[in-house]
Amino acid sequence: MYHLVIIVICVLYLFFANTIALLFYNGSKVEKVNFDSLKSNSKAYVSVESSEHLGGMFEEEYFHGWAFCETKVDNTNKQINIIFKNNKTNKCYRVKSNAQFRPDVYGVFRKTTGIYNGMNGINCKFSTIGMEKGSYKVYIQVIENDTNYSVYDTGNELII
Repeated sequence: MYHLVIIVICVLYLFFANTIALLFYNGSKVEKVNFDSLKSNSKAYVSVESSEHLGGMFEEEYFHGWAFCETKVDNTNKQINIIFKNNKTNKCYRVKSNAQFRPDVYGVFRKTTGIYNGMNGINCKFSTIGMEKGSYKVYIQVIENDTNYSVYDTGNELII
């Protein structure tokens, strides 16, 4: 009987190993989303400056860049998220990120666009363990506020 319990525990561990490992992960979390529910009503300005596979136990990816929509409304709770849409199955995942301070971006665009402030950076590390293997189109979702938001196709692809 003792051996049967050990075997069952080992099988359950193997089945749920990724989920258990993610409990100890301290990077940004990946969540499933419905791509059709992501709305746009504003033009987005976006640059993915670097995208890097870090690998490791958590199969980490790193994204760095900036994004904004023109707005005249307070954007204190601004979010810049990364969206991954599977090219074959249409499964879609979102990595949420809070905007980072990028005075360089604000300095370049403040006179020619309706950029609100310097909170336009994205600097995000996340694990792909919970994502289905495959090829994904990469989008950036900019949520300035309840008034201005956009989903932007970066033209980049992530292969897991």
